[in-house]
This record gives sequence, structure tokens and C-alpha cells, in this order.
Amino acid sequence: MWSSESRLLKSGALHMHCVRQGMLLDHVSLTGVVSACGYTRNLELGSHMHDLAQNVAYGTHVSVRNVLMSIYAKYVVPKDAKAVFMLISNRNVVSWTTVISIDE
Repeated sequence: MWSSESRLLKSGALHMHCVRQGMLLDHVSLTGVVSACGYTRNLELGSHMHDLAQNVAYGTHVSVRNVLMSIYAKYVVPKDAKAVFMLISNRNVVSWTTVISIDE
């Protein structure tokens, strides 16, 4: 039986494989994978997904940026979380709540 963390890590690896094979991911897929990276505390994969989001033009989507802020906040990288916040042009309640909750 796989643990939840193991399934999430495998999901992230599968997404990366799909991208390498030419599959395009949308903002929903990216949000889910980045969220899983935060849950498993896999900053390396989260950082790769951040780069991927930028490369496929979903890096500007508010839901993707919100979850990126969240993962950076979990890893106590407030500078990066706030940098993502500053790039959000259409901030919503989640954006503001996340940035307010960042503890420096």
C-alpha cells in the first residue's frame, strides 16, 4: 500500500515525465502538483513546477501564484513568497490571506 506522500511524489514525477514527452499542462494541473509539493515538503519539485508554470504561460494565473506563495511560505522563504505576491495583478482573498500569514 502506498502512503499519501508516496502517491503525491509519484504524481509529481509523472507530471514531469508528461511534460518531457510534450504534454501541455493547464493551470489546474499545475496548481494540484505544486500543492502536492507543499504537502510533501518537496521544494525542489515545487521550484521545477514554478519554472514550468512560467514556461507554459500559466505562471501568471492567480491560482498558480497563490499556491506558489503558499509553498514558499511553508519552506520559510518569505522573500520568494512575497516576490510572487508582487507579481499577481488580480489578487484575491487567498492571495492576501497567504501574504498576511507569512511570518518573517
